[in-house]
Amino acid sequence: MPQLDSLRAIAVFAVIYTHYLPSPYWPFGVYWGDLGVRCFFVLSGFLITSILLRDFDQSPDFTTAWRAFLFRRFLRLMPLLAATLAIAYALDIKPVRETIFWHITYLTNFYLARVEDWQAPVGHLWSLAVEEQFYLVWPFFIYLVPRRHIVKATLLLVALSPLFRWYWREQGRGDVGAWVLPLGSVDALGTGALLALCPADTAVRRRTLALIGVVGAGCWLLFQLYEGRRSAWTRYSFDLSILGLALFFAWLVGKLSLGLRGPVGRCLDNKVLQYLGRISYGLYLLHPFVQALLSRWKSLPSYFLAPFSTAFTVLFAAASWHFLEKPLRARGRRKRRIPVA
Repeated sequence: MPQLDSLRAIAVFAVIYTHYLPSPYWPFGVYWGDLGVRCFFVLSGFLITSILLRDFDQSPDFTTAWRAFLFRRFLRLMPLLAATLAIAYALDIKPVRETIFWHITYLTNFYLARVEDWQAPVGHLWSLAVEEQFYLVWPFFIYLVPRRHIVKATLLLVALSPLFRWYWREQGRGDVGAWVLPLGSVDALGTGALLALCPADTAVRRRTLALIGVVGAGCWLLFQLYEGRRSAWTRYSFDLSILGLALFFAWLVGKLSLGLRGPVGRCLDNKVLQYLGRISYGLYLLHPFVQALLSRWKSLPSYFLAPFSTAFTVLFAAASWHFLEKPLRARGRRKRRIPVA
């Protein structure tokens, strides 16, 4: 599914753009970084659920499949995170030294909810923590819930997510926890999982995807139109707009997983864009640290900071992919192949 790599590239650069440039430069005043993160969650829910369904069907037992899955995820994600945090610690990039335990144990989201602050340049690690928590819990959900009930159970989780965000803020606990805690993101992860649980390409699936895509996009756009107006509708529709994004991205991922044709499909088949999608983990993880380092260079004009940071982020992410991530990924696949039952 090479077009999904292109979608990853677009999503990660949406995040980098909004992190590197102040809000007056955001088109239409939209925080595009959130769209990128929600897109990644839907992608993760779709791909991880597909992998788990395949592994559990092929493996002789749960433990074999579960250990192989976690081993591959560990080799894919932990080495670069550990190396990045170690270098940031050595270079005294604040607040890494004070909070490194939270990040290396994938608890950044709970730390941010606790302090009710984003703590740049480590704040973006909350989404990696949510992903890791998803990897730990979701295999048990897929294995233990009977297949005939799994779609209904996933739909229930998706519905609980906006309710959790609303309840958290209604209790006066602030916006950060509603944004970063696992239940606040399970609607995006769950809609991606539902996409994997649906039958393969059928007329029913295509019609259903088209419907949820229209509903999701409409829900999000409606919130954007009413943003800034003081009304109860705006207050509560924020939680639904995030669900709307998840529905829209589920439609988009479903379309691109089958391959999109026409001018848009040709753009998504661009090899450079697909390559940037393959190194998107490094791009996402490294970009705030690169900016924090370059901002120490006092002689660098402020208007050069964003393009220089982008260039160095791509360079470091490419090096990480070729010399660290790709070799370890191949090793994980060799060492932990699941025996077919």
